[in-house]
Amino acid sequence: MTTEDSIEYVEVITQYNILLCRLCPAGVRPGEGIERHLRDEHQVKGRILREIIYQYSDAALNDPVTGTLPEDGSPAIPQLPVLGGFSCDDCRFFTKARDNVVRHRKSAGHDGPGGWTQVDMQAWSKGRYARYWRVEVQGSPGTATAEKKSAIEEAIEGVEKELKAEQAERLRKGDCEEDIDRDSSWVKRAQWVRHFRSRDLIDIHDAAQWVRAKKASVGRVKQEEQDEEAAREQAALTRLGESFDREVARCCHRLECVPTESLQWLQSISSTAPSGQPFRVKGQESSMTKYRSVGHRYLGFCWRAFQMGREEASTRLAIEFTAEQWGLLADIESELGLGSGLIQTPGSGLTQEGPGSSDSDGYSADDDSVSTGAHQESIARLDQAVFRLIMASVKQQVGGKVYVSPLLSFCAALGIRRQPLGFAEPHLYTGLLAAILWWSRLFFLEAFFAGEPADIEMVSPEMALRFREEHATWLCAGTHTPVSSIIGWMAYAKGIRRSTAGRASVRWSEDRETLYQHGEAIVVADFKRTAQELVVKGEAILNQLLSSRWSHVSGEIDMERIADSMIRVGAGQSFATNEKNSWLQPGAGKVMRLLGSQIWDGVRSRWKAGAVKQWLRRLRRFREQLLVATHVWAGQPGRGPELTTMRHCDSWQLLRNVFVVGGAVLIVTDRDKMKAIRDNGHKVARLLPDRVGRMMVAYITWLLPAEQALRRVAGFPDPQEAYIEFL
Repeated sequence: MTTEDSIEYVEVITQYNILLCRLCPAGVRPGEGIERHLRDEHQVKGRILREIIYQYSDAALNDPVTGTLPEDGSPAIPQLPVLGGFSCDDCRFFTKARDNVVRHRKSAGHDGPGGWTQVDMQAWSKGRYARYWRVEVQGSPGTATAEKKSAIEEAIEGVEKELKAEQAERLRKGDCEEDIDRDSSWVKRAQWVRHFRSRDLIDIHDAAQWVRAKKASVGRVKQEEQDEEAAREQAALTRLGESFDREVARCCHRLECVPTESLQWLQSISSTAPSGQPFRVKGQESSMTKYRSVGHRYLGFCWRAFQMGREEASTRLAIEFTAEQWGLLADIESELGLGSGLIQTPGSGLTQEGPGSSDSDGYSADDDSVSTGAHQESIARLDQAVFRLIMASVKQQVGGKVYVSPLLSFCAALGIRRQPLGFAEPHLYTGLLAAILWWSRLFFLEAFFAGEPADIEMVSPEMALRFREEHATWLCAGTHTPVSSIIGWMAYAKGIRRSTAGRASVRWSEDRETLYQHGEAIVVADFKRTAQELVVKGEAILNQLLSSRWSHVSGEIDMERIADSMIRVGAGQSFATNEKNSWLQPGAGKVMRLLGSQIWDGVRSRWKAGAVKQWLRRLRRFREQLLVATHVWAGQPGRGPELTTMRHCDSWQLLRNVFVVGGAVLIVTDRDKMKAIRDNGHKVARLLPDRVGRMMVAYITWLLPAEQALRRVAGFPDPQEAYIEFL
């Protein structure tokens, strides 16, 4: 990890609940806009991107493009640039160019010469999405000179500022008292108020995060010190995360080397009955990423506590360690210092040197190999220390005071939310507990069978029975262990979710023209217009893909004539491969002939790589447009990866998801929230309207084969074989 990677990418402007990209700087649209902005604008990827998406994608953030702007005349936001501009005196029109305000006054009919004022302003976004508001900047030439404040105004401002500071300080500590009129039954069950007492909850929340925003500072020297500290922290946390991932991968191999019945006991919360389903790796990579990220955060929480010292960590973070756990943290710190390759040099902060790097004195190849070997040994020792710390956290007895366990103290820290400020509700919290429970079981399995052959046939009955006894001691409900407490919290949270289910989050306006979801207004007319624009834009892109012939090609598709079957017809087969549909001329030839000279150089008798690349880029845009149109127009939207994992043809094991029945495209998905438990989902059928259905037929019949063919002839990489059957 380089020094540049340690730079913080985003932060939340809490006053306006806007996510700000610190690289632009500009506001980032919530949801999918976070990934799109960081990936496309700044090429952020890998773990940093995943962690930022995981932390902010589900947060209740305001949209900088459509949200309410700060009031005119409000103080400038320090994180945003202050722009010099002009405002119309007769209306709220702002622009950066003087010519624009003059032109505006003429077109708007504002009489009289002048009529505009030079102002300082800010905007959340740039370019065509920019919406400005006027700000007050002390000493700025663009701001009108303010009149001297009266004594009463200064007094009012002073008391308001004092009350605001006291309110912020009080909110950071949360509720410090327990009472029937104060308590949530959920928080009372978890004993969070009693555990945290008057500690600063925001500090504890931040310590349990993986990606943290840099603290605001003044002065270049202080900023450089904080940058260096942040670089050290990021380097250490990155190595800890990589070590945890390696240990998870190592432990997962053990799942193939133990009897299924042992995995059923591992999955069970009871000491008397195994689970019906064996313990296993989660099917979705997104789930595994979230589970691993919780492990990263636990290690980061413990590492930050170690940096404070044992007593200060107990005072500030409400976390305690046994002598064994503290000693393992010391081992981890030692290995991070020996193997990180981060060397401090005077005046330069940190320099990154890989194993075997040398000065100008010169080292031989033997020196390089010795250095590499020492680095690998350090990594192995670090992995072992991380594994032992997790096991020391899992195999610990707790009594009435459950928060003597660092693992349970971390669970409490996960219950603190910053946006919105307060304790986490059960439905947002149990997923984090499930992650801890999963990797606790995984590490426990490896710890028990450590040193045993990686062969399921070598597991003796005596060893399997001893594993059941160990499981009953540490991983079952009622065993007074961290896992037992987590199981109890999850069961209690499930009961609360059931008792509070059915709360209305959606309501209609009286005229039935506006839908309100969680307070956000969705105007039906606007939604209809957006849905129609999806189809229009999709057809426009498709028209470009087919050399402006889509209207003609669409007319040739007789939807009623397409023959298809709802049964499995064989791997790689679909309606596009049905001989009865040969009149469609399926395959790449139709598209390539329509494109003709656009992609073929007749003089040199070769393909135009640039034109092919442009066509492939346009196909990607169409694929995204078709995905959204299918999601919106196919009836009730699908859940999770229901649409993004659809197959256009049969696989060796599974039936395809797209059919043509009665002249309409039918999408049948097999997905529900309990599929991972039952290993079988519910069938959900959805019909596409005619225009979207025709685009889907063209995409499967001609565009997908054309993509493969054009990639091949232009020398571009073929699509990954594992994904060819997916839409």
